[in-house]
This record gives sequence, C-alpha cells and structure tokens, in this order.
Amino acid sequence: CLGVLFLDLFNSLGFSKDEISQIIETGALNGLFVLGRSIGFMAHILDQKRLKTGLYRHPWDDILYVMPKKEELEEEAKKWRG
Repeated sequence: CLGVLFLDLFNSLGFSKDEISQIIETGALNGLFVLGRSIGFMAHILDQKRLKTGLYRHPWDDILYVMPKKEELEEEAKKWRG
C-alpha cells in the first residue's frame, strides 16, 4: 500500500514516468518495507524492556516435527536398497 501511495505522490509532485521507473528499478520502494520492519522490531524490543518481560519462546514440543525412530528409518532404507 505504501508503495502505491509513494508512486502517486511522485506523480503528483511532477516526476516524469522515466524518473518514477528509475525509482522502482533501484528498489527504493523495498527500502520502505525494510524501514517499517526495522521500526517494528525496535518498538517490540523497547516494549519488552518497558514491560520487563523476556523474549517469548514457544514450547519446543509444539513446534518440533514427530520423527520416526532410528530403527524404523533403517528398515525403510533397507527396503529401498533392495
């Protein structure tokens, strides 16, 4: 959304189509995304310090994939080898 607004702003300020194309090709609008993300990260860190909370860590058992046992993997490998 911000990229479209900036392009409209450039057009309203009298930038030529070539100048606007050059801005797009250099990736300047991607810089807006990076800037916004950076501000968000800094705000998150400052908010955690203000609230005196640590970094949130999600429980490992909720994010780890269930893996088969080593013996099951070896049996499956034997089947594929022939």
